[in-house]
Amino acid sequence: MTENKADLPQNHNTLRERVGKSLLNNKVSILGAILIVLFLSQILKFTFPDLLFWGIPLALLAIWLISWLKQVGWSDVGLYRPESWSKTIKMALYAMLIVQIIGVLQGTLQYFLGTTTPDLSSYEERMTPLWLLRWIVISWTTAGFGEEVIYRGFYMKQIARLFGEQKRSSWVIGLVLSSIIFGLVHFHQGPGGMVGTALVGLVYGIFYLRSGRNLWVPIIAHGLTGTIRFILLYLSQLQ
Repeated sequence: MTENKADLPQNHNTLRERVGKSLLNNKVSILGAILIVLFLSQILKFTFPDLLFWGIPLALLAIWLISWLKQVGWSDVGLYRPESWSKTIKMALYAMLIVQIIGVLQGTLQYFLGTTTPDLSSYEERMTPLWLLRWIVISWTTAGFGEEVIYRGFYMKQIARLFGEQKRSSWVIGLVLSSIIFGLVHFHQGPGGMVGTALVGLVYGIFYLRSGRNLWVPIIAHGLTGTIRFILLYLSQLQ
């Protein structure tokens, strides 16, 4: 009597399933995924300066590949359709307001730290409407969307997985560490800029968690914050 192959137990998994399972459960694999995304988004540009523009797109591509291997999709980083867009936008406005307040109070922080204000010389170009439009687009794409997917959606969750995703304390660790990394990668703004950016990342992360890990909240807040900041910088340069 012959057995039907369809009735035989399937004891083997595909390469995708094995790698995906490791990325979900193996701490070494999770840490490796974090380091790969960090390398692509930040470290690679020091070796190949011409790839500066491609850092975040390459990191997003890596996150997509990691999500595909894990068979979880973009919802794993918080990109899903929210139950209420009005509530999402309202929370984003609150986050943006707090970030603006932090910006106003940052001068006091510089005084206590004994440092100068954030170094924004990297943004000093010819102040034209085209310049402004360019940076507004960047505020919503590379910065608003890209950085929030990487630092809030990806890093925070992967760090939480390292310490046990089900524990609340793990998410607190993920929040703090991802915010510190967010501040450090803005080293070009000087010590004050790094501290201020870390605090901003902390605000975005808190609202991300408070919204049920709805990534659209920090994305919208980040985009609005950047838009306002560059408009004010543009107007100040005109004067």
